[in-house]
Amino acid sequence: EVREFPAYRREKFVFESRPGVFVLGYLLTPNESKAPHRSMICLPGHGRGVDDIVGIDDKGNPRSDKAGYQHDFALQCIEHGMAAAAIEQMAFGCRRDPRAKGSRLGRSSCEPVAGSALLLGETMIAWRVWDVMRTIDWIETRKELDASRVGCMGISGGGTITTFASALEPRIQT
Repeated sequence: EVREFPAYRREKFVFESRPGVFVLGYLLTPNESKAPHRSMICLPGHGRGVDDIVGIDDKGNPRSDKAGYQHDFALQCIEHGMAAAAIEQMAFGCRRDPRAKGSRLGRSSCEPVAGSALLLGETMIAWRVWDVMRTIDWIETRKELDASRVGCMGISGGGTITTFASALEPRIQT
């Protein structure tokens, strides 16, 4: 799915981060700056997931106000001339378990997913950081993006993953 807006282009993408595990995201590229674009990986916090940061309301329509505590910060990257690769984190949005999906829109699956990770001797933070690392691999395949200039930002749970990913992934620039 590709949508054109006055200031940017929004492209929905999906990639496989590990066998059988898929990551949904949106690539926002500014119309005003020239490619290859600096890129920011944008990670939402608790809420509805990636839609909360790319300007999509709770009915799936575009919105013009920067509502909620996340203030559509991926769109703010566009306003500063950067591309934004906004990904859905594990247990948020469309990556929630069926029980959470059957509940209210903003309910996450953090507790059951984190518990499952621990039973496997892993952590949800590690799974989410892995997805960030694979997002950079995906950015490296896109000619309109400058893979040597990648940043990462997030709010709440997304801020936690930004901290760990920035410490562990040398391709993230400060």
